[in-house]
Amino acid sequence: MKIYNFLLLTLIFSSLPIKAGENFSGNFDVNNWSTVGSSGDGSLDTNNAPDSITITGPNDGSRGSAQKFFIEIPSGGSGTYSFDWAYTTNDTPFYDFPNLINGSSTTLFTGYQLHGDFNQSGSISTDVEAGDNFGFEIETNDGVGGRAFLTISSLVTPDPPDTGTEWVQPYTAMQNIGLASIKNNRDLVLAKAGQCNNYGWVIGDTDYCVYTNANNTTASVNGNSSYGGYDYTKFNTSLNVEKTINDRWKAGVAYGVGSSNLNNYNFSSTTASLSSTNTHYSIYGVKKVSDKFTLKGMIGGSDFDYKGNRNYSTTSATSAYDTDGYTAEINGIWDMKKNIKNMKTPIRLQPTVGVAYAAHTQDGFSESGSGDLITIDPNQAESLLFKTGISIDKQIPMEGGKWILVPSLALNYEMDPYSDDDHRSIKGGLTESSTAHTKVSSKTLGQHNGSVKVGADFICTKDFMFNLNAEYGLAEGGDEQSYGGGFRWQF
Repeated sequence: MKIYNFLLLTLIFSSLPIKAGENFSGNFDVNNWSTVGSSGDGSLDTNNAPDSITITGPNDGSRGSAQKFFIEIPSGGSGTYSFDWAYTTNDTPFYDFPNLINGSSTTLFTGYQLHGDFNQSGSISTDVEAGDNFGFEIETNDGVGGRAFLTISSLVTPDPPDTGTEWVQPYTAMQNIGLASIKNNRDLVLAKAGQCNNYGWVIGDTDYCVYTNANNTTASVNGNSSYGGYDYTKFNTSLNVEKTINDRWKAGVAYGVGSSNLNNYNFSSTTASLSSTNTHYSIYGVKKVSDKFTLKGMIGGSDFDYKGNRNYSTTSATSAYDTDGYTAEINGIWDMKKNIKNMKTPIRLQPTVGVAYAAHTQDGFSESGSGDLITIDPNQAESLLFKTGISIDKQIPMEGGKWILVPSLALNYEMDPYSDDDHRSIKGGLTESSTAHTKVSSKTLGQHNGSVKVGADFICTKDFMFNLNAEYGLAEGGDEQSYGGGFRWQF
């Protein structure tokens, strides 16, 4: 009768509908569990796995012996575990009983009665920490008088860690920084395009001119409960070689180098830092449509070499991968001068509009190191900027005209409708898992960005001048500061 009751309870538990996430599967497949430390002649039956397993207790006269079945909880597996249990014995419940293994403690099942029925059942829910042992055992006091049987079913484990939230996000964020570096280079190339004769080195009596400038940007992106915040820096330099074709047309080529860094990413116990070195190649053209309107356009390509470090619990991962970038931009600039009474030189107003596109085409790669490593799929992130702004400047003769100061102020607004998940997410997942990779997003500065830029040109002599500028940008997701400049020394 006792064996009949046990089989009936087993049948009932094994026939209950299994909810999503319940059973001995995935990281909790029976092959990942252990019986190390068991004593006596007990046994384990996994024939009904993944739905249930059955532990048979010892009965060979060994007092205090036990049949164990446990697993070391994997990284990211902390949380609440629950299961159903069905017990029966041919001895008495006092001599053969079920224990819960949780970390360093082994305790009697909650709800189990030592002086209760020969057939008992219940449900248990308990909190477990990653790295601890979790499992079950049948322990016998006397080792004689018959065996006990324990069936575990409906095992519910916490959702596996969201590799997008904890682990993939830094790589998604670095895509955004790569796109920002491409934008930084575009700004340098076009800033003085068409004005090289004023800001660069004219090569002898030729129509060629060389100009160089640089810019360094730092930014903070705010996090929230779903996305980690981070800081980043990007440094770019550009060398332009420009040719004057005629009074209306100028064209040039540009070569730029730079670096980018992601720092202070710390979210859900995951820390990460990434860096890149990058090179940029561009060709551009400038057409003076009229005395008051100019068009500037460029196309370019970029190459990025990335390196990264990511740490989570016992995971220590490194990465190295390559990315190509492509970009194009066209701007229209109006040039309007306004004379003000009692001022020797006019004020110049320059309204601008423009549109720019960039693609950041990243190779797929897998992390190296130890622990829970991830694989990132090949991906293309995109940016589409609609730009407008206005700048104002004025020449001010200094020291009786010995040198000229040209202060400037610019207000700019940019909108990037491609800053959404469809254009900035990336797919990644655990390297050793067969589960389909998850599309993951990260926090960005957002779709709308406004900035204020102040600068000054210092025209010291006809052969030497330099310029400096600083800009502060405020966006939905954070803020950005930059400074830069260039110089001309004709000799």
